[in-house]
Amino acid sequence: MGDLHGLLVLVSAGRPWMPTEDRIATMSSLDVRIDAPRPLDLRLGAARIRSYAD
Repeated sequence: MGDLHGLLVLVSAGRPWMPTEDRIATMSSLDVRIDAPRPLDLRLGAARIRSYAD
């Protein structure tokens, strides 16, 4: 997900991390602040993305 101002890449755990074949994606926690025109609460598998309108 992203545009000219930023990019967030989410992949499933266990997926090879391109362009390598030996680095595997793992689960970890992450806190990201997203400023948006309206609140958003999105779940993608185990990930939750929330934005807060100012």
